[in-house]
Amino acid sequence: MINKNIIEKFAVIIPSCDKYSDLWEPFFNLFWKNWEDCPFKVYLLSNNLAYTHSKVFPILIGEDVTWSMNIKKSLLQIEEDYIFLLLEDHFIIEQVNTKDILSLASKMYSSGYNYLRFNSYLKPDIEIDSNHGKISRNSPYRTSTPFSLWRKDLLLKLLDDEETAWDFEISGSDRSSQYDNFFSVNRNNYFKSIHGVKKGKWYRNSFKQIKKMGISVDVKNRNVMGRLEYIKNRIVDYAHLILIKFFPIKTKTIILNKIYKKR
Repeated sequence: MINKNIIEKFAVIIPSCDKYSDLWEPFFNLFWKNWEDCPFKVYLLSNNLAYTHSKVFPILIGEDVTWSMNIKKSLLQIEEDYIFLLLEDHFIIEQVNTKDILSLASKMYSSGYNYLRFNSYLKPDIEIDSNHGKISRNSPYRTSTPFSLWRKDLLLKLLDDEETAWDFEISGSDRSSQYDNFFSVNRNNYFKSIHGVKKGKWYRNSFKQIKKMGISVDVKNRNVMGRLEYIKNRIVDYAHLILIKFFPIKTKTIILNKIYKKR
C-alpha cells in the first residue's frame, strides 16, 4: 500500500459539460457503489452547473469551448501531480479492487511513468510483468482517455486547444511519440464498465443494463437509440475493434488518420 503522501499526489477527474449533466447521477451512483473506498480526491469538470455530493469537488470553467481547452483549464486549477481520467458515459458496473489500483499507481510514481492505461482494449506491445506492459512509440490510441492515469505536466504538453477527445486520441498519440514511458495493463479487469452514450444517445443495451441495476436514468432530454440505429453503431464498433486488434500497426494508423481527418 502506498503512503498517504503519495496518494495525495493523485486525483480523479471526470471531464464533462452541462449538457451531459443528466449522466452525473447514474455515473456517480455506480461509481460510489463499486468504488466506495476510492482513495483519491474526485473532481467533476463542468461549465456552470455543479453536482452536489460531499465527496465530489466541482471545477466550473464557464463557457464550453473544446474538450482539450476545458481539460487544460481544469488541470491548472488543481494541485495534484497525477490525473486519473474517467469519462461520464463510461459506467463502472463491478467492484473495483483499490489495492490493485494503488499497486500500479505506486509503480507509476516510483518508476517515472508518464501514462498508464487501465483498460486493455489494446494490449501493451512489450510485457513488463503479468499485470502491465509498455506501449511502443508508434502505437495507435497511445493517448486513449477512458480510465487513463497521467502525469499532469505531460498531459498539459500534449493537449491541443482545438481538439475534441476523439481528435486527441488520434493526433495526441502521434505527438506522444516523442515521449517514452507509456504503459498499459495486460488484462481488462481493473475497471469493468459499459459505454452508455454515443452521438448524444443512449446505447439500447447499456440503458437497459443500468436500469436493471436499479439506477435511475433521466430520459427527458436524451433519447435511446432505435433498434436499427443501435445495430448500425454496433457493426461500426465491431469493425473498429477488428481494425485495432488485428491489423498491423502501420496499416491501422494510416486508416485511423484518414477516418479522423474526414470528421
